[in-house]
Amino acid sequence: LFRSHCRTLPLRCTLTLKGAPCKMAVAPSRAAGSAGALTLLAVCLWSSTGRLESRSSSTFVLPGPGRAASQRLLSQQFSAAVPPSLEEVAGAHLPSDNSVLGLGASALGLVGLAALAGRRRQNERASKVAMMARETRWAKPAAKGMKPMIHRKETRDILKDQWEGWHKNKGKNLEFMEKVVRQQLHGKMQFQFTSEHFVDEQPLMNGLKSTKKDTGVNMGHRYDEVWYVRKYLEPTQFKKLAIASWEMPENYTRAVTLRELVDAGVQYGHKSNAWNPKMLKYLYADNDGTHIFDLVQTAAGLNRACYYCMEAAARGAEFIMIGTKAQARPIIKAKAEESGVHYCDLRFVGGVVSNFKIIQKSIKLMKKLREDKEQGAWNIFGPNQRLRNQCKLNRLTKKYHGIENLTRLPDICIFVDEAKERNPIAEMTRLGIPAVGLVDSNNDPTFIDLPIPGNSSGSRSIELVIGKLAEAIKKGKMIREQTQEGNREVFPKEWDP
Repeated sequence: LFRSHCRTLPLRCTLTLKGAPCKMAVAPSRAAGSAGALTLLAVCLWSSTGRLESRSSSTFVLPGPGRAASQRLLSQQFSAAVPPSLEEVAGAHLPSDNSVLGLGASALGLVGLAALAGRRRQNERASKVAMMARETRWAKPAAKGMKPMIHRKETRDILKDQWEGWHKNKGKNLEFMEKVVRQQLHGKMQFQFTSEHFVDEQPLMNGLKSTKKDTGVNMGHRYDEVWYVRKYLEPTQFKKLAIASWEMPENYTRAVTLRELVDAGVQYGHKSNAWNPKMLKYLYADNDGTHIFDLVQTAAGLNRACYYCMEAAARGAEFIMIGTKAQARPIIKAKAEESGVHYCDLRFVGGVVSNFKIIQKSIKLMKKLREDKEQGAWNIFGPNQRLRNQCKLNRLTKKYHGIENLTRLPDICIFVDEAKERNPIAEMTRLGIPAVGLVDSNNDPTFIDLPIPGNSSGSRSIELVIGKLAEAIKKGKMIREQTQEGNREVFPKEWDP
């Protein structure tokens, strides 16, 4: 305490030695700060205990201007060694007036030093408090003097902190952990699934409004929502979950051979530095920085996809082919028109599946503009209006010329290159439409139901795969046409989980 304040405050103390005043000053220097403080405390404590008034042979002389007077008084008092009397000996242990004054002076000195130290600490704390009080919004991330967002009480992860505390003490107290699991993790409500496949036998009837009067007539269905209609009202008979348990017959006819795949260059993938690790199971080797596909798996995947498409076409499935990359555009258009399926070769407009009702309005507008032009209804317009109508017709035709006959949602999607057609695959996955396509070494086969690993950049490879699928679709349609309508197998509508 003395060291921190003696640099700026000179301390003075006056002591009385048998009537002779002696003054001592503590210099405010760094070297004398600690020594002066200790000396002053020693003198105060010595005087408070009455040691200066004893008549023993030990003397105490303070340095300073009163040194000569002190020595003269001491020499006069102790010139003759007189033994103390019994009264003096008895009274030596009683506190005198000087001792009381010395004790009071030391107490006052300590109180003053404590006050100075408290004032200094208060000044240091006042600056921090003022700095924190400058901003009252706790969520502001960059305020001076505030803690980072992750260290504030309001934004901490309470569940994470609780779990770390439970995990830390789980080996110390098993009863405590049992109580935590029973109260926090289990709770009062438990969920139980009705089947092994995590589905319900009947659809949810939460948003339906019905009465006894109009039950089955006016249920209040949401016909504008494609997902609701596809899931509850018009479920498809080609479900994604059914493909996992679907098996081909043992005596099926192979659609492709290994020699055809090698001649078309299906085995070549992308560079080894641009690949997706999820395609590792379909790769055979790395040849000079280029991945090579395992053609045995490619042939098996293509045969499986062809047989599935043939079986689906025989049951009346609607197909849509999607290939918007430059190598696949002419092939997709030719094979789709040959097999009589819908296609998107220039661009897949977002919402063809997920926003089907709005897309149908645009298709109707395209057909109306085309009919008006053929019938000569544009002749009454000026040249500028005819030009605007022609531009609008060209724009709509470029978008929807391959799906103008699509009157309902497709059942199966066939695509080329998952990385290029990721948006349509996401829409198909949301509505539960199976996806069949050619995936390269840089694609993600997670949401592909029947992947065909192979080269999706070469024209010959694309033509081989799409051609085999188109032939399978044509064969399935021929089987359906040969079967009379009354003899066709009827598949009941089942809720699509």
